[in-house]
Amino acid sequence: MASTIRLSPTQLPELYRHLPPICERLGIKEPEFYLEMNPVPNAYTSGDTRVFIVVTSGLVEMMDDEELDAILAHECGHILCRHVVYKMVADYLSMGLDALGILGSLAKPVEYALLYWSRKAELSCDRCGSIITSPDVVARSMARLAGGPKSITQEINMEEWAKQERRTVEQNAPVGSYHRHDTSIQCRQSTRNTQMGAESTIQESDGESPLGGFW
Repeated sequence: MASTIRLSPTQLPELYRHLPPICERLGIKEPEFYLEMNPVPNAYTSGDTRVFIVVTSGLVEMMDDEELDAILAHECGHILCRHVVYKMVADYLSMGLDALGILGSLAKPVEYALLYWSRKAELSCDRCGSIITSPDVVARSMARLAGGPKSITQEINMEEWAKQERRTVEQNAPVGSYHRHDTSIQCRQSTRNTQMGAESTIQESDGESPLGGFW
């Protein structure tokens, strides 16, 4: 992480202060928090025994405080549900299947199942974001990531975007083409009705199988 800046109460504290309340609310140990110089808006979580969250400068510049909280809560959701290790296993298995060529094609159902698992994992994390902020803030942050800064996307028609999502699902897009931001409207719709259940999932997740947090 030498090319990044580790955030702390004494290093860029105004940015760092977003993380501790989210971790406390979700009941997780605070991970290391880094800022990466990169104009592309992005955030990711990695590590096993040493878990860390990285946000890019492009993301910080694009998001307002609520939207940044939603993104960080999403990343903390990966930690809460123990997705990091499972995602690493899924990635390695997928790469292994590709290397097997024709034999690997016989295991395509396994790869599709892993991609489906990945999609549900992202939805679980978006629900964490909606608990910390709101479903509308989560959808707004996804709109920023999909279309650009507030100056461009502040007037986005969310209902039209929802129709776009439904059309994509109805057209049965290839499983491998899935991108995590495709689920933003789906999350916005589902979290309105499941926020209470998601709260319960968070409260009961300690010591439970991470698979229990996907729905």
